[in-house]
Amino acid sequence: MQTRHIAERPADYHDPDEEAPVKASLLCAIRLFYDRYYQFSGRSSRSEYWWIFSLLVTITTGYSALTALFGGGRPALITTQDAAQLNAFGSSLSFVFLVVLLISAIPFVALTVRRLHDGNSSGWWALLLLFTTPGWVALAVFALRPSRPDGARFDKPPAPEPTF
Repeated sequence: MQTRHIAERPADYHDPDEEAPVKASLLCAIRLFYDRYYQFSGRSSRSEYWWIFSLLVTITTGYSALTALFGGGRPALITTQDAAQLNAFGSSLSFVFLVVLLISAIPFVALTVRRLHDGNSSGWWALLLLFTTPGWVALAVFALRPSRPDGARFDKPPAPEPTF
């Protein structure tokens, strides 16, 4: 039987195979976000969901602000001598944002499904992400709901004890 050394774990570490944490810090939420990349079963806490949501909104807002500042890769309020450098910066920025978006899309859908499970709702409600504002508002309402004990039905069933 494998023993777990809980004392060696960071204070906010959560084993993805165990029940959802009550409260996750930002670093713990990021770690869980990528550790559970394709895991659509199980549950995720409100704090885990909202830390990642806030981080993705911050990244998107920062990208939008930089794009607006540099005119989408074209200089804004700068001399034409720096135009080539800014165009390359704008193109690089767009490429980096696209990569971050692609890397985060599937894990965010999985996180949304797990958050719905924690509120004892079907993960199929995550299809509301395909609809713009009305779907996003409905999902925000689902994500704001507290954890429900009935959501445990979405957890993995415990492994049977070996009999000898």
